[in-house]
Amino acid sequence: NTEVADQLLEEWNYTLQPNVNHWANEGKLVFGSSPAIAQLFPDTNGMEIVCGSDEERNIYPELGEEARGIWRCWNADGTILWARATETDEARSSPAICDINTDNMLEIAGGTTSGWNVEVMNRSGNFLWSFPDLRVKWGKFCWHSSPALANVSGFDGSANGSDLEVIIGNNPY
Repeated sequence: NTEVADQLLEEWNYTLQPNVNHWANEGKLVFGSSPAIAQLFPDTNGMEIVCGSDEERNIYPELGEEARGIWRCWNADGTILWARATETDEARSSPAICDINTDNMLEIAGGTTSGWNVEVMNRSGNFLWSFPDLRVKWGKFCWHSSPALANVSGFDGSANGSDLEVIIGNNPY
């Protein structure tokens, strides 16, 4: 529909690092997650976008260092709010955003590939916890799936019984 196409305008574009040549099939693939969108900071206009990527073996300008994977958060106008290297490996699991611990602030959960960890961050990108607690690169799990956040147990031991569980699938190779 040309009528709709004429109305589409690019508002911003964030240039990522060059493609990584992953050895599978000698192809050039950039893996990453689908974005999650939420209003992380209620005092700002618009919503924020959180996404994971694995521009492997690159120097990330946002970090000023090399990392195997990265979580990024942009505001609605494309300004990078924060970037955080994963503590294990590539960030290919699409993040989920929800108030996991009922503190009235949203948390972000996502998994890493070829690492051991599911990582949970606060809205500013600071790690709150990981599963398992031991952070080891090249672990035995692949956390490709997107996490689901829900209170499936009905009660989890918290004072009000309303904290959420993080449910995520993995590939144990």
